[in-house]
Amino acid sequence: MIINRIRVIAIFILTLAAIAPEAALADWQIYFTGRAQGMFGAGGRGNFATQSQCEAYRSSRPGFERNNSYCSGFDHPSYTPPGQSRPSGDDGAAAREQEKQRQLQLQREQKERELEIARQKKFAEEKAKLLETLKGTSTGTLGLKGASSGTFGLKDGTDDGLREFEKMNAALMENQKKLIQQRLEEPNKWCSAIYTSLKTKAPPLPYKKFDELQPGDVQLIGPDGWLNTGLNKIDQVLSGDKVSDASHTVLYLKEINGKKLFLDNIPGEGPRIILEDEFLRRYGHRGAQVAKLAEFGVAQPLDKKEGDRLYEAAKEMAAKNRVKEKTNNWFDRTDYGAWNKENVVCSEADWALIKAAGRNIPESGDRIKEGLGIDFSPADFFSNEQYFLVSPLGMP
Repeated sequence: MIINRIRVIAIFILTLAAIAPEAALADWQIYFTGRAQGMFGAGGRGNFATQSQCEAYRSSRPGFERNNSYCSGFDHPSYTPPGQSRPSGDDGAAAREQEKQRQLQLQREQKERELEIARQKKFAEEKAKLLETLKGTSTGTLGLKGASSGTFGLKDGTDDGLREFEKMNAALMENQKKLIQQRLEEPNKWCSAIYTSLKTKAPPLPYKKFDELQPGDVQLIGPDGWLNTGLNKIDQVLSGDKVSDASHTVLYLKEINGKKLFLDNIPGEGPRIILEDEFLRRYGHRGAQVAKLAEFGVAQPLDKKEGDRLYEAAKEMAAKNRVKEKTNNWFDRTDYGAWNKENVVCSEADWALIKAAGRNIPESGDRIKEGLGIDFSPADFFSNEQYFLVSPLGMP
């Protein structure tokens, strides 16, 4: 009786020994980033059997920990021991070779998982360092960390090239700070107009008033009759875009003795410099917009030297037109038109003078218009957003 019990117990123990236990605990841990990493450390926290258990625990944590952490790790591969039968001969050698290759594959997978964990940890550390570097200085001004010393925080070295690079960075930072400060000090009239309109429930003022015109501003005059309307429609068709509301353009040059001067170019007269009284009499009743000079979409009016070159080029163009008016050629007595290489339409004259002032603005590039002898039309002021900003103009 006792011997039978001993046999049963022995069989039970052997059965338990033959069962390969599943790994109850695996290497899934929680890693922290950013400020949380500074508080809890860069090492992994916890130990979870599966990724789902790790994510469930991480999701249950407070928002600060949850938003600055991630789960990383791997599951241990399950292993089933070979059967009790032992193959012999060639079958046995093949089985041993297969088992050897399987063990090597498991080792490679284990090494890859360890490398991936190391890469994730290093990425988290570098990310935290970068975020810390991008924080502003404590001086109350805009800048990168280390900008208070005039550099980007580069370490001192003996290399002359590195020192020269630091000097260039210092000058760049100083220049950028001045530009930002200058922009902050200048009033934004457009925002002020919108803010005022919101308070008074009145429509906002135009972006630019007549008294605020600057040399190089192009007045885009709307049509006032069937002929001008037809010219506008033709320009839109040739340009392939219905963005233009203008049938005529006039270039603002400068102000002398309180009077504004414009370059106007119309059929029968050609390029002429006119005073503001004549400009308002001709175009004050027509809707108008203004194309302001820009660079890469940012307003950039002419400086004084460019403005002087603009005015001198306009005087030369008008003088050349007056000489041509005195000829006996009744068909082509002015420089207005598209049928002669020397002739220009209104928008071409304005474009040519702006180029003469020093702004490199490319021609239209439209083959149909170029085939008709027009290098720049009113619609091009609307479509060239890189070089012009178009907004409403308030006439007096």
